[in-house]
Amino acid sequence: MGRAVARLAGDGTAGPYPLGSPFVLAGSESVVVAGVPMPRGGGYSLDANRGSILFGRAIAAGDSIAVWYRRLPFALEPSYAR
Repeated sequence: MGRAVARLAGDGTAGPYPLGSPFVLAGSESVVVAGVPMPRGGGYSLDANRGSILFGRAIAAGDSIAVWYRRLPFALEPSYAR
């Protein structure tokens, strides 16, 4: 499984924020917002199939968001992604 990191900036909303890769291995993520680690299962929800994260509160514009995660080792072929 590939490791990945998404480095994002808050935009004043709760999201969802795209991680850049679909098919995230659920439970593999570590999330840090503005330098503060967020506990798994608290404060955010991960859509592992779409590869996005939604926070329980708005993330201030410009606040840093870092999400480390593992990707499943496959992706849809372009012909299936319609």
